[in-house]
Amino acid sequence: VGAVTLTPLPTISSQLLKNSTYSTHGPGSPTGLSVRSKLISISTSSGSVLLYDHFENLHIVLPPFRPSLPSTCVDVNMVCGHVVTGYQDGTVAMWDCGTGKICRSIQGNGIAVEQVKFVNPKVYGDGKGNGSVGGQDRDTVVITVASNGVVNKLNFTGGVFGYGVEVDCLLDGTAGSVVGLSVGERCLALSSSKSSFVVVTEPSIRVVNKWPSPHYEQLADKDNNKQTTTSDKTKELPCLCWTFTKMQGQKTEMLCRGWGDKLQFLKMNLPEPEAVYPSFGSEKVYVLRGEIMGLSPLPAMNLACLISTGGDGNGGNVRREPTVIEIINTTSMTVIGVIDVLQSLPSSPPSSGITFTEYGNGKVWYNDSFAHDDNQTYVLSETALQVLKVENWNAKIERLIASGEWLHALSLCLDHYSTQILSESSNLLRPSLSRSVSHTITHHPFFSPPKPTDEEVLLEQYITQYLSLAIENAPSSPDATASHFRMIANVVIEYCVVTRRLDLLFGSIFTAFVGAGQSHTFVDLLEPFVLSDQLTYISPLVMSTFVEFCKISNDLGRVERCLVHLDVKVMDFDSVLKLLRNNKMFSALFHVYTSGLDDFVTPLQILYEEIFDTADSSEDIHRFANGRQNGGDALVYGKGGSSSRSKRDPFESAGGLGALYIERCFKDERFPRGGELSLPDGNSSVISQILNLLLAPSYIVSKNPNNRREAEKSRGFTYPYIRILLALDPQAVLSILSDLMMKEKDGGMWDLGEESGVIENTDIVAILQEVFGGDSGLPPFSRQIFLDFVADLIEKDLVSLEDAQLVQDVLVRLADDNPTKLVPVLSALTPGSYDRTAAFEAVEGHNRAELVLHRETRPQTSDSFSKVIKCFLVDGERDFRFGVFMYVEETVGGVGNGDEMRGIVMEVLPDLVSCDVGRTVGLVKELFLEHFGEVMVALKRKGVQGEILYSFLRFIFMGQGDTSEGLVEGVGGVGLTGRVGFDDRHLFIQLMCKYDGGEVYDFLKGKKGDRRLGSGVETGYLYQEEEDDDLAAEDMRGVGDVFYNIHTALQICREFDLTDATAYLLELAGDVDEALELMLRKLENDLVEIKTRLRTGGRGVKEVVGRLSKVLTACLDLCQRNE
Repeated sequence: VGAVTLTPLPTISSQLLKNSTYSTHGPGSPTGLSVRSKLISISTSSGSVLLYDHFENLHIVLPPFRPSLPSTCVDVNMVCGHVVTGYQDGTVAMWDCGTGKICRSIQGNGIAVEQVKFVNPKVYGDGKGNGSVGGQDRDTVVITVASNGVVNKLNFTGGVFGYGVEVDCLLDGTAGSVVGLSVGERCLALSSSKSSFVVVTEPSIRVVNKWPSPHYEQLADKDNNKQTTTSDKTKELPCLCWTFTKMQGQKTEMLCRGWGDKLQFLKMNLPEPEAVYPSFGSEKVYVLRGEIMGLSPLPAMNLACLISTGGDGNGGNVRREPTVIEIINTTSMTVIGVIDVLQSLPSSPPSSGITFTEYGNGKVWYNDSFAHDDNQTYVLSETALQVLKVENWNAKIERLIASGEWLHALSLCLDHYSTQILSESSNLLRPSLSRSVSHTITHHPFFSPPKPTDEEVLLEQYITQYLSLAIENAPSSPDATASHFRMIANVVIEYCVVTRRLDLLFGSIFTAFVGAGQSHTFVDLLEPFVLSDQLTYISPLVMSTFVEFCKISNDLGRVERCLVHLDVKVMDFDSVLKLLRNNKMFSALFHVYTSGLDDFVTPLQILYEEIFDTADSSEDIHRFANGRQNGGDALVYGKGGSSSRSKRDPFESAGGLGALYIERCFKDERFPRGGELSLPDGNSSVISQILNLLLAPSYIVSKNPNNRREAEKSRGFTYPYIRILLALDPQAVLSILSDLMMKEKDGGMWDLGEESGVIENTDIVAILQEVFGGDSGLPPFSRQIFLDFVADLIEKDLVSLEDAQLVQDVLVRLADDNPTKLVPVLSALTPGSYDRTAAFEAVEGHNRAELVLHRETRPQTSDSFSKVIKCFLVDGERDFRFGVFMYVEETVGGVGNGDEMRGIVMEVLPDLVSCDVGRTVGLVKELFLEHFGEVMVALKRKGVQGEILYSFLRFIFMGQGDTSEGLVEGVGGVGLTGRVGFDDRHLFIQLMCKYDGGEVYDFLKGKKGDRRLGSGVETGYLYQEEEDDDLAAEDMRGVGDVFYNIHTALQICREFDLTDATAYLLELAGDVDEALELMLRKLENDLVEIKTRLRTGGRGVKEVVGRLSKVLTACLDLCQRNE
């Protein structure tokens, strides 16, 4: 929240700007920066080092180590009073800050030193932060990083004759260029282009943690689903920085790693007493607005990120420069400020910018442009040295308040609370509330917070000061005053809700509104916060004011809507329940009882008193049900239990609300807010309690003398509680009970206590039968709805009835209004549950229902068997008729009186063939193979049409016909064909000549294709039945399994004038010449007929041509066989 400023140090900046104008002389441009408690050091391209104090006085200038040798980096250690510098040729020199003389130097090897850092003694201690300097105060440790990736530890040891130095290699360069170096309190961090390391140097050099670079490990932001790929990040270099954060109220060191646009926080886990080295836990990865070029810690647990938001330039060859600095709070992990770097730099020369180290191929590292001491961070550019500061969070707010920008100031207060105070507060873990009704306002977790922090006290002072000024400066005109106070109320309510200061909101703030005469304005604006579940508590005083306001506004529904969103566990139950009862706010009453007390029956009893009273005062309580019966509105309630109609009769409103509440409880849902109802001991007890009330045989007189009512009028009926709801809407109430009974089918049984015991579905139906029977006091049509309800229960197998009269009433009802349900209902009933004679009377004329009754006859008699078959066969639905075959097969094959049953089947056999010839043939083969003669007699008896016999025989000899839906496996010559007598074969040929004359020739030839059953042998084979011994063998020919006498067949074909078949039989009889002559005469006659028809208009020519074509084909076949 605090303002971020980047301010140049005027004296040093002017000197740097002046130095930048010298082309050959002067100190040169800055190359590195180091800041400590007393000195600011700047290394330059000329090799000299400028040392300033914090008053910007030039303390001393360290001369170049060698002429024309640029200094590349610098660091200051005020503990030992030394400055260390690195040079372009690899030289490292340690200087005395006071005298400006060299203490010790190390000759370079030609490879530039790019970073030098003094090491905190804790880093090279015992690994636990216990520092040691080897017993000599003058020992100094420096870490150097060369451009080839070699990292050395230099141990400078003071002695009588000067300083000695020992060099230990930490990294040998094989890991690549090391561009990231940061020294923390316990460890130092290094990062190459491949990996990042955390290293301790004592008691021995040890890498305690290692993380791969994003080139090898994808760092993805979980929120934005962004990923880093190797090809995208070839020019990104890592930045490292040690900083601090708070974990559970404790200050903890943390390593920040920037790589590309990703910022990763690695929190240090404090080592256990027996542990030697610390460990790290990876935190969330954040994606910033551009590539991170440098990192630096700031006071108050903040982090400065130097970011480039520009592109790569021409193909990535132009180096990117930082454009903004983002300030991130390391506790809340939020951006608290952004500042433009370029705007704060001097405008000349045009090339001025943040100092950097270039690694070739456009790779640039800016971390040396950042330096910090305990209080602030410095940013070095080529022409200026600037101080980066983050103001305290309230400084900007104080300025806004001073300038009168109150709303902006309060908005920043809320931002600070949400991002800082909440994340740092250990009071977020509130204890859960019990269900005791003894809770008062002092128990509310937001109303009585712990002792406020200094920041929370400031927040309270700001809102109090704002409210006081706003009330004092209220306008005088009524309209302006109302608008003014509505604006004030919105502001203070949101402020206190966000900051969790309900004590303040309902205390001094509400008192201030009351004093200003604006209490109604205050309570009016509470509703949006309650309905959005931001505000879950209202104090008793404010609640009473809210009710008073709603009464004046004639809108008590607002109170009810709000109450169902409040946390009833911490409310004053006595006052709230009294308020709800007096104002008949039953939806809220349900919410308070069920959510606050786990009492599901008492609020229903209270509502029932209203239902009885309104019913007794209504002129005709049945008009509501009658209206629905005649197409009126259904009993429907909207969300929250409020009526979906604008105006409803009191009885209709109360009764509908009661029915809806019962329905929700039976469905394991909470009312009125919705959501799953889940109690620790299960929900069955709730259902049992409500059922116990709903099915109570008489009115339950209250034990409280103040609420005692006599059992009269609507209360005086038997089963008054269920009856009064049925009087309102029997359809809706019975539907609710039906849904409940589905639970009983799944294993639910309801224990209504010692008096009623366990109740099942059948018991509920018996109670309802009593309610709807006799003088029920219910609308006339309700009995019909009840019977439909019972029919549904029977069909779903939810009840097992033994009341024969009730079943009879159901059957009569269905036969009159819904005959399609007769069959499923009868199928679900047990035969002993109804009177058969009465049932037949009830379903008379309904074929399928009669069928079910006949099939249920036990034992199955020939009369019932015959009637079932007839019921099947007269049905209008084809697929249903097919059921007769399965029924016959099951019945005839499973009873003892088979002869009698077989006789019945023979009587209806022609009807079975008409129903489906294929299934009939299969039935004959399965059941009557040994009685095939009786089958043929049944089909040839007088009155049976020839087509029926023909289709039956055709299926046997030729297979499935076009008119058959049956699929009979194995029907053919084996089994039935051989059972057909010789005369019946001739009869079949005769019937084929009559009905399918065009197929006789092909049939006799045996070339009907796959429709012909049998062997398919053209010339046949010899077959002699016992009764035909007098026939010569040469006079018998066969087509498959069909054997016939040639002369008899020839006589039949001549009788029907079938030229092609007659000629074929003449040929088989040996008279080829006569056969040919017959066909030629037929061809000649057909040609003459065609000619005649063409002359007379051509009518019928197509038919004659077809006939001629068949004769011509037969003629050609004969010629080929006898060539």
